[in-house]
Amino acid sequence: MKIRWIKSTSPDDEIEITIQSPENHPQKVTLEKMLSHLEGFALGEKNNQKYRIFYKDIYYFDHDEDQTTLFTKSDKFSTTYRLYEVETFSELFVRIHKSAVVNISKIKSFRSTFNGKLEVTLLNDVRLEISRSFVSQLKKALKEHPL
Repeated sequence: MKIRWIKSTSPDDEIEITIQSPENHPQKVTLEKMLSHLEGFALGEKNNQKYRIFYKDIYYFDHDEDQTTLFTKSDKFSTTYRLYEVETFSELFVRIHKSAVVNISKIKSFRSTFNGKLEVTLLNDVRLEISRSFVSQLKKALKEHPL
């Protein structure tokens, strides 16, 4: 891998990163993930196009079989992230189930269901189950970052 630094003539110039590689280079996905953390966004794919989705716009991630899906207010994107990676993006992303990570800034309310389980309702009215084993982790995150 080569890294080339080109000095800018203006102190107001934004940093620009260009990656030149074959389409299926094994380090491509790793580099994309690393760079996305700098700007506070995740990469999502829909209709064979890649999108930058800023953390503030993400409601939750769901993992089903071998696919992780990122959900915004009204859209969804497939991603290559594992849920344990998502939890490291920001302290606002908290695991609530073995297959789900929620952005706690998007939580509208909580309630107990008739069978004693907890459920969270997001600002877009999506309801997600909270596993008992993740309740204390969620409470801790909410104390540190109140709604």
